[in-house]
Amino acid sequence: MSVMDAVRAHLTAPINRESAEQVMGTGLPHAKTESWRYSARALGDLDFTPPHFEGDAPSWPAAACDVLVAGEQLTCLPSTGVSVSAATIGGELPAGEAQSFARLMLADGTPCVRLRIERATTPLRLSLHSPHSGYHALRLLIDVAPGVNVHLIEDLHGGHPAGIVNRWVDLRIAAGASVQWLRWQRHAARSVQRTDVALSTEARLSYTAVECDARFARHDLNVRLEGQGANAMIDGLVVVNGRQHHDTQLALRHSVLGAHSRTRWRMIASDRARSVFSGLIHVAPGADCSEAHLKTANLLLSPHAEIDTKPELVIEADEVVCSHGATVGQLDDKALFYLRSRGVSEPEARRMLTVAFGGDVLSSVSDVAVRETMAAVVAAKVAQ
Repeated sequence: MSVMDAVRAHLTAPINRESAEQVMGTGLPHAKTESWRYSARALGDLDFTPPHFEGDAPSWPAAACDVLVAGEQLTCLPSTGVSVSAATIGGELPAGEAQSFARLMLADGTPCVRLRIERATTPLRLSLHSPHSGYHALRLLIDVAPGVNVHLIEDLHGGHPAGIVNRWVDLRIAAGASVQWLRWQRHAARSVQRTDVALSTEARLSYTAVECDARFARHDLNVRLEGQGANAMIDGLVVVNGRQHHDTQLALRHSVLGAHSRTRWRMIASDRARSVFSGLIHVAPGADCSEAHLKTANLLLSPHAEIDTKPELVIEADEVVCSHGATVGQLDDKALFYLRSRGVSEPEARRMLTVAFGGDVLSSVSDVAVRETMAAVVAAKVAQ
């Protein structure tokens, strides 16, 4: 049986809520768990029945779909330099309910698809199309060979409000390799994802997340700088409105000498939406001469919206350069007055300033067509 035959067989296997909660240990995450204190209630009732797939994946401008994961099907173009095989994810998960959904995948025997990138492919689009109902689990292990420079697009879309998507993506960047990773979330389903990234010696990661549409989205992003001279640049823009809920838990660990990281995270919330960001930088013993900076800036557009942000620094090494900070505010009245005095209407002035607030993150998207598409979606969200 091929790896994709195993994936298809697993997707049609039944799973019920009782067995899922039993595997998770103490059931679904609850508010008494620190990392879930803002999001446990928003998770709501989940449908753990087998998924039902329908519909086509939306098109993406100016970027070929090299690897398409659409429900039960995986398509990989032979010219991409990517090989597909079965794999296992080694190591043990940390104790605690924060990893309960990943434990569910391990206990449930969810097959793992391994993508090995042997040569430069730009851009390589991973189109992850969600099912329209039920529970859907997906495990991806992505190996980037030494010295390869690759551009990955993680395109998340589709879904049904009653369903739940559970993903685990493990990216391993070998020595001297460089990955530019764009995460684009634009679906209305509930999703929980764990992403692990490991950087070897002189490896580089440029990670940009633009997340604009999800009824509920939870993302645990774990970045480990394990090789000397590793470098990670992380940018994020989250735009939520209505009653949408988004939660990002970032853990960035410096494990060796001379690694560098820089994180910029921006959130925009309006109506009764809620956005959560927890960013932890841990400089482990022996990781001397590390440099790490984390800054989160946030914009509230409604008195009923809520933004919860918590940057943290844990330093256990000497001679390091580290900083962290957070701001939460509203649009600048002086800037609004200036635009109004130049004949710009108040709604248009607010839209312009809000889109400009996220401009630093959007400017890190190298593909012009993709960047313009994202800017248009952000502008439309703001206008709503």
